[in-house]
Amino acid sequence: MNSKRTAAHLPSVGLDSLDKQHRHLLSLVARIGDCLEDAGDGVRMLQTSGEARHFLANDLFESSLEHFRCEEELLAPLNYPLLEAHRNEHREFIGRLTQFLSAGIPEVTDLAGLHGYAVDWMGRHKLESDRKYSKFLRGNKI
Repeated sequence: MNSKRTAAHLPSVGLDSLDKQHRHLLSLVARIGDCLEDAGDGVRMLQTSGEARHFLANDLFESSLEHFRCEEELLAPLNYPLLEAHRNEHREFIGRLTQFLSAGIPEVTDLAGLHGYAVDWMGRHKLESDRKYSKFLRGNKI
């Protein structure tokens, strides 16, 4: 995942602050991907120390919490009709990140699994759920 290429192709939600947070989250996921090396036969090997991997995964966790809080605090007073579904998606993501980090032992952080999950979830969430609130913010039907 090339973070510069991915961020350049990221559609705007219409708010610079949230767009910046989206780019930051995607750059963290790209950095996680950069910690993996193709070892052939579809196997991905880790290139970084256990501690560095754990801190990177934790940074994704904390940055996601902050971003989700910002989105939800923006949408709640506007009575966004899909807010609860959006919150549930955020909870799902945080729950899975918690599972990846729950062991608390840096050496066992499943970075390859985390990377695959985050790429899939973020792509789907951004293209579906975030697009809906972006339309809502612009005054269009969702």
